[in-house]
Amino acid sequence: MLRLVEAVALVPAQLVGFAQPGRTRERKARFLKRQLSLPVSTMSQWWVRRSSNAVDHVRSRGDPGRGPLSEPGQRRNGLSPGASRTISRPVPPVAPKREQSAAPADIYRTTDGWVLCQVTGHPLFIRWAKLMGEEDQWLSDPRFADDIKRGDNGPVISERMARWCAERTTQEAVDTLGGAMIPAGPVLSPQQALDHPHIRATGFMQDVDYPGLPTPAPVVRAAVRLSETPGEIVARPPMLGEHTDLLLAELGYDAAAIAALRQNDII
Repeated sequence: MLRLVEAVALVPAQLVGFAQPGRTRERKARFLKRQLSLPVSTMSQWWVRRSSNAVDHVRSRGDPGRGPLSEPGQRRNGLSPGASRTISRPVPPVAPKREQSAAPADIYRTTDGWVLCQVTGHPLFIRWAKLMGEEDQWLSDPRFADDIKRGDNGPVISERMARWCAERTTQEAVDTLGGAMIPAGPVLSPQQALDHPHIRATGFMQDVDYPGLPTPAPVVRAAVRLSETPGEIVARPPMLGEHTDLLLAELGYDAAAIAALRQNDII
């Protein structure tokens, strides 16, 4: 018995977080190589395929045999709402967000800002204990024997980390933690994130000329990148009423009718 099967195309989708092209990509690849013992050349593919269930195949009615790539980015999605908030709202205060299943994993105040540190897994915890200069204290205590126990006793570890960070600038803390191969990064305001060289290098925004502005304005591109039909910014946003005549003409109004509407202050 023959069974007819509707032809469909598979669209691979990858969720891109830290492996987005940009200035910090190779640094993160080298860190992951040391953590996971994988070749640097394979790190980008490993990261986008394995983290957060990154690969998903969805059905498409396109040409069978083709595999267009859909690439949503965690960073791009996160910054999209941040772009408007940067313009219209003040930056909200930073609040600690301690991880429940590992430690130290929190946001810590420095002398000039905040830093995020993420210590997950015993090898990282050993490095952290060595950095604190207190290996015997932290590595021999049964309360900190694994990630879950460290998460349960997180306030104790976070208090020590908070004291360490409070004595350093954000850049000093990030550099020292990075030198010890401990994941860390500065907490940026929305504006700082949008201006960051890595964000600029990813092509997340496009500078567009706009009447009345002294310099081009950064406009956010589509958060999802499509390999076959990439979203493009083809024109700047219109000024008030700039496209009125064009839209009315598309609706069937001729020049005389549009002039009459304008003369009667309807448009």
